[in-house]
Amino acid sequence: AAAVFVNGGVAALCVAVIAVHYQRVFVEGPQQYCPQAQNASDMAHEMDAWVAQGHSRTNAYIVGFPHWVDVRAVGIWFGDIYFPNAVGKGIGAMDAAEVDLGGQPGWFALNVDDAESLLSLQARYPEGESRVVLGSQCSEKQFVVFTTP
Repeated sequence: AAAVFVNGGVAALCVAVIAVHYQRVFVEGPQQYCPQAQNASDMAHEMDAWVAQGHSRTNAYIVGFPHWVDVRAVGIWFGDIYFPNAVGKGIGAMDAAEVDLGGQPGWFALNVDDAESLLSLQARYPEGESRVVLGSQCSEKQFVVFTTP
C-alpha cells in the first residue's frame, strides 16, 4: 500500500512538473520572446527565395528603421555577416528609392511602420508590388517586402 502511495505521489509530481514546464516553454516563453525578437531569419528566407528565382542578391536591400533588425543578423542567415545592403532615411542612410538597381529587379524589406520608405519606393516604382510577411515563429513580427519588376 505504501508503494502505491509513493508511486502515485511520484506520478503526480511528474505531471505537475511537466505542466509547469509546458506553461513556461510554450505559453510564457513566446509571450516574452516574440516582442523582443528580430525576424532576421524570416527576411533572409524571403530574400533567398527571391534570389532562387534568378535574381541578384546585390539588388536586395534591408530598409533600416530605428530599433528594428540588424542587417548583419540577416546576412548571417545566408552566410554573409558583412551584407552591405542597408538603406533608409530612418537610419541616416540614403533613401531606398535612390538605390541604383541598374535596370534589374529589386527586393526591399521594410518595417511595417515605415510608411515613408514604402511610399517613396511606390512613387519611384509604380509597377512594384508589396506584401506583408508574417513571422514564422512570431506572427506579430511582420515586415513588408517590396519588389520591382
